[in-house]
Amino acid sequence: MKPGGKFIFSIVHPAFYTAKWECNEEGIKTSLKVERYLTSIELKQDIWGVTRHYHRPIHFYFNKITNLGFCLQQMFEPKDRKGTGVRADIPLYLFAEFIKS
Repeated sequence: MKPGGKFIFSIVHPAFYTAKWECNEEGIKTSLKVERYLTSIELKQDIWGVTRHYHRPIHFYFNKITNLGFCLQQMFEPKDRKGTGVRADIPLYLFAEFIKS
């Protein structure tokens, strides 16, 4: 990529993807319990057929990209469009824009 070129990516938010919902006494989801966030793992899922998901912490992606000569311009963690209550405050995705040095 030429200097000044943009690289934009989006990923499922790594901080919350493998987290488990915690519920209160009424069974209402109130928070996410994040475990083993810094550990890189591979998960197999069967949603629309068996697929693999590779969990990596955010620094893994950003260090790889900046080591290739890109500079972070902005990062965005949008609210869930269907979110209400506590869920509205937990981003499901992470977007980032980098510029090639």
